[in-house]
Amino acid sequence: MIKNSTETRNPQHHFAKPNNNMHPLIFFNVLILLSSTSFATPCESNGVFCETLKKRSAENYPRKICVLSSEGFEPVWYLLFEGGLPQRLEKIPDSMMSVYHIRVSPSQQFIAITSAGEGHPLINVVALSSLLQQRSPQTLVELNPYPGSINFIRWEAKASVERLIVESDRLLTEQNQDIYSWQKFAIELPSGKKTALSSELQQLIPYYVKLLRKPENSADEIIEILVSLATTDDRKLLLQQAFDRETQVTVKATLATVLERVAPK
Repeated sequence: MIKNSTETRNPQHHFAKPNNNMHPLIFFNVLILLSSTSFATPCESNGVFCETLKKRSAENYPRKICVLSSEGFEPVWYLLFEGGLPQRLEKIPDSMMSVYHIRVSPSQQFIAITSAGEGHPLINVVALSSLLQQRSPQTLVELNPYPGSINFIRWEAKASVERLIVESDRLLTEQNQDIYSWQKFAIELPSGKKTALSSELQQLIPYYVKLLRKPENSADEIIEILVSLATTDDRKLLLQQAFDRETQVTVKATLATVLERVAPK
């Protein structure tokens, strides 16, 4: 897992573009590495990340999609065919400068790309067909937890819906608020619908009120989060109910501040 940067400014999104001036030694090494990888298993070594593709009846269907991520160079993408040299992709997907994980979905409709720039990770989900057909890659979902972090967990397939399972320390279903712990989320494809898998994140107002009772958490930060969440009458009602039930003096005072700020002007 990539550690968060201590910088507070927004990360610079240096999206990758084809680099035709790749160092000859690196180009030679990638040809050897890709040509020597087995078609049966994924490859993740020496800065080369490959995903095996299910064999299709169409002629010249690639058996692997690979990316070379080398420090100081932009990512380079290839298709690997049986009995042939790798074919470089000139139209490549959006990512940060350093790609360190790729996974194709069970249906082979999507590919999840985990990358990082300036220490900030994100996950892009791209339509795989657009890559294989050498068209401009279509980014369907971008999961950017800045200033937090994110990890790929797995793909799941249920009927006609595929779900990408990730974990993050940010509230991906809202506005990337801090959730003070690592939690799992599901993203449905192709709709992009995000769902928190933890039952405690189903009711966000009680979740953050509970966090207020922990002295190690910043009350000022949680006040701002509660204010940003209390945008509906239902959530404002939950805030009022939490205030009415609260017995801790400091927490009750904090909730009073939140209620004052979200009250109609």
